[in-house]
Amino acid sequence: MGHDIAKRAMIVTCKATGLSTTTISELSGFSTRTVNRVYERALENGFDPDSRPWNISEAMLADAPRSGRPTKQTLDVQTRVLSKVQTDENGHGKTCADIAGEMSLEGHDISSNTVWRILKKAESQKKTPTDSLV
Repeated sequence: MGHDIAKRAMIVTCKATGLSTTTISELSGFSTRTVNRVYERALENGFDPDSRPWNISEAMLADAPRSGRPTKQTLDVQTRVLSKVQTDENGHGKTCADIAGEMSLEGHDISSNTVWRILKKAESQKKTPTDSLV
């Protein structure tokens, strides 16, 4: 969902006190669908609006785990790729495939596309090697 825990707790509290979804939407700036989804997820995760005092835990409001493949762009990999370009004397003459090959020899199995994404994110986009101008 991408909303912080405090905002979700506010939605759950307002909804449990009987405020309408439309009113909560106007107060919070979230769509009515988001308000309903946050409240429904809290109910599914154990929130009981009839019990007193209310027990709203972070586990009731937390994001569900995301599916999909884990990223290979760990901080260590990003740092190593950027250092190969910035500190290596031939770094600016290497292609993304060259850097990916070196990373593979070091035990980090990443593709040239991943190298390109890391460099693009760091605003050091490389497409082709640059020749040294002497």
